[in-house]
Amino acid sequence: MNSYLALQTQTHRGWRRATLALLVLAALAALAALATPLFAADPKVSRETVLRDLARNVIAAGYDSLDAKCRALTQAVGELNQTPTSATLAQARAAWIAAADAAAAMRCFQTGPLASRESAATFYYGRVSPPFLEGALRATNALSPSLLDELSPNVKGLFGIQYLLFGHTGYPSMTPVPASAVLGMLSGPDSARRRSYLGALAEEVAVKAGQVAADWNTPGDSGAAAQFAAAGEASLNQVVNQLAQALEDLDQKHLNFVLVLPSPISRQQYRVERSPSGSSLSGVIASLEGVEKFYRGVHGPGLAALVQPLNPALGQRIADQFAAALAATRAIGEPLEQAVVDKREALQKAVDQVHALEILLKVDLASALGVTITFSSGDSD
Repeated sequence: MNSYLALQTQTHRGWRRATLALLVLAALAALAALATPLFAADPKVSRETVLRDLARNVIAAGYDSLDAKCRALTQAVGELNQTPTSATLAQARAAWIAAADAAAAMRCFQTGPLASRESAATFYYGRVSPPFLEGALRATNALSPSLLDELSPNVKGLFGIQYLLFGHTGYPSMTPVPASAVLGMLSGPDSARRRSYLGALAEEVAVKAGQVAADWNTPGDSGAAAQFAAAGEASLNQVVNQLAQALEDLDQKHLNFVLVLPSPISRQQYRVERSPSGSSLSGVIASLEGVEKFYRGVHGPGLAALVQPLNPALGQRIADQFAAALAATRAIGEPLEQAVVDKREALQKAVDQVHALEILLKVDLASALGVTITFSSGDSD
């Protein structure tokens, strides 16, 4: 009898331990489920959900950042104009780089309000003409928003501001304006027009950034975000095409471009975008990171969530290639105009890795999502 009771007691204890273990495992599983984002756990994220989250968390958020950085630039320029010192000039230059990086992060999506408002040139037209810009500075007509509207993109916009804050080097038929000479040009007895023009350009850039940001944040069906999500397949095609085109541009018109410039590079430096500010590499990295945000998503599903249930192996290949392209580009470690002289191997590696990513998006991603690449590619592949 005692043996029977002992056996029953031991069995009961074993059952309780097993039950407790199962309860612990169930609790851990529940906690893990709560810690996992819903979009990552759901193998059937809809395209509408992806487009809605891209509109809110990537596009609208990206233009909000651009708006904030451009307003900060306007404030820094105002302080520089009021008190031209080395410190205020340094602050304005740092604010310009921050604004330019914010614009670069959205460079891969030049559609919607940015296009309908014809504002793309304000942020992306880098071929400023020093002779024409200096001509605008010598004019005597009063500066106003209507006057700026009439001016060509090659004398204004974000890159016009770069010219006024950083100077220029190597432009044909023009005496170089080194960065060290800029402060004197903004503080001398004849600098009032230059400061006024700089302030007007900064104000215009901030206004245009604010307009596009407001468009993407407009609530209701009339807002850009709602229209983007409602367009469905058309918006998806648009995004994939623009991301692929952006990667081709980064590869051919920025990274590989400097590799094929004739020597000496000092005579070609003016052709390298953002070289006056020494931030040519920073712009490329920001642009590449911007493309990745569309693919991965931010606080919600991106294109990766659509690829994963269709072709998990492809999803991993694309994710790995983004990592490789970013690592290779960051490893350049110095402005492109300098890297082409002493880091050509690192520059070539970045070209190759970005190109491989470009092909993955153009061919494999487009095929997986049923998208037709419609832009006119300059790539032989």
